[in-house]
Amino acid sequence: TGGEPLLNVELLNKVLNLIFEVIEDAKVTLNTNGYNLEKIFELDNLSKIDGIHLSRHHYKDDVNNKIFGLDVVTKERLIEINKKLKNKHLLRLNCLLMKDHIGNIGEVNKYLELASKIGVFRVGFVSLMKVNEFCNDQFVDFNDVFKESQGTMLNTEKYYDTDICECKNGVYVAKNGEFIEYYARMTKSSKCDYCRQFVYSADNKLTTGFGRESII
Repeated sequence: TGGEPLLNVELLNKVLNLIFEVIEDAKVTLNTNGYNLEKIFELDNLSKIDGIHLSRHHYKDDVNNKIFGLDVVTKERLIEINKKLKNKHLLRLNCLLMKDHIGNIGEVNKYLELASKIGVFRVGFVSLMKVNEFCNDQFVDFNDVFKESQGTMLNTEKYYDTDICECKNGVYVAKNGEFIEYYARMTKSSKCDYCRQFVYSADNKLTTGFGRESII
């Protein structure tokens, strides 16, 4: 992660081959915005990948492209790609909740209907971390969207940690009768201390983040 892995499929293939050479049964997931998604069929070890998490933040292609600022994979292309996949549970969708886009239960239902048409069995809805002005303006608390089981949505479990995160799992019954698993999640970044980043800078220093303390 940290970039779009499918921009350089040859390098990605080498990395994946090395991982499975060292750890044969490694659990590997791929995070992508869908750009060059059809390139996954060039991977030697596609069958060993546990999941491909596709970031898609709207059910309409034009709106989703506008959010990303480029043309990413369309709904029709996703349907074609998913049909070609032997593992029908490989592809999952991840959606950021935003006020101007997917920010209420009606929009969530439309998004889940998109997932059923594509053939995706699991969808994640994630509240933005309040790390900048845009995220503050567009922030949607998933608790305000997934309030309780209603209609074709059944909330099954909820996990809550006052200091770090909250999440909720559920099942949606699509109009075509398909069942789709969903989860909603919110991480409180200002209090979350379980993850640190490493940055190798141009001045040959390894730091714990951009502009932060040097390690080497």
